[in-house]
Amino acid sequence: MQSTFKIEENKSVIKRWLLFFMIMLFISGVTTIPAVCELSIAMRFFDENSFMGSWLSNVYVAVKDTSEKYPYLFYGYDWLACLFAYYSFCPDRRLFPGHSHLVAVN
Repeated sequence: MQSTFKIEENKSVIKRWLLFFMIMLFISGVTTIPAVCELSIAMRFFDENSFMGSWLSNVYVAVKDTSEKYPYLFYGYDWLACLFAYYSFCPDRRLFPGHSHLVAVN
């Protein structure tokens, strides 16, 4: 039987890991917003005549044109969530050596 101190220490560690996973899932979820939408939101924060505003405008036009002409390029765009999920569910790649090439591709 574990001591009360050890049980409380285990609860604290579990809470920290849960908080870590919640934050990482939130961050990976933010990246699922389509790039066109993300860029249009980012453009609102910069003056169009500034360097950053003009650069974002050029990138926005390029991404929008590409997404209209070749929408299939944006499938699987959420690489951060895929990478996080891979390491969350398979942190020790030696368990599944056949899948270790997936990380290198992403």
